[in-house]
Amino acid sequence: MSTILPALQAQIDKVIADMPPDHREAPIHGTVVVSPEAAYERVQDWAFTQGYAFVVESSTDTRVRFECLYHKEDTRNTRNTEEKAKKRTGTHVRARGCQYMVYVSRQKRRGNQWILCYSTKHKTHSYPLSPDPFQLLPHCPRRPGFTMACMIASSYRGTIGYAESSAILRKEGLELDRSTFYNLQRKDSAGSLLAQEEARLLLAYLDQPDLYVEVDEVYILDIHGQRQNREIYAIA
Repeated sequence: MSTILPALQAQIDKVIADMPPDHREAPIHGTVVVSPEAAYERVQDWAFTQGYAFVVESSTDTRVRFECLYHKEDTRNTRNTEEKAKKRTGTHVRARGCQYMVYVSRQKRRGNQWILCYSTKHKTHSYPLSPDPFQLLPHCPRRPGFTMACMIASSYRGTIGYAESSAILRKEGLELDRSTFYNLQRKDSAGSLLAQEEARLLLAYLDQPDLYVEVDEVYILDIHGQRQNREIYAIA
């Protein structure tokens, strides 16, 4: 039984319907492509229809490799953290070790054209594919209204939290996930987040199904005993 509600399925179907017809079919091994960029668009569209996503893993003048989003076994250390922090168990749900990949390369025997090829060893994924491709980071911008939601959320950066932002966006028929919301705060602030904003951002990144986090926090109540503000003291 599908876990996708009809409204969401309609959005997914609309994105697929707007693709070029050949992008809705599985790419054929050995196909000539105009450029690596065109190949990436082609395979990423197909990946969307199937519930997975690609990222560009490596690129040279003669070869570009596209790996499954969940390819790596270890967390990619994009923020130059210490090695011991990088290796923390369970802090990166995307590290599933899926070996599925495709690549394009210039082949002299075919007139130095770009040729799209599959990996000969790994032709299947090692995890269940997603029924909601919008949840996958490379596909997030495909969600209808995503750009507008980002613009609205950015306009009040640092003044309200995720819950308040979500309520505002829902009134406009829009939505943003928690990580995207706090990512907007981090990018717009150029490193000037307040301490509580940094703590909420960290919790957003740690909000994963296979990671247990303890939070030392208190809520400030109003005269009616209703929660008004959240103060985070420690995260462990």
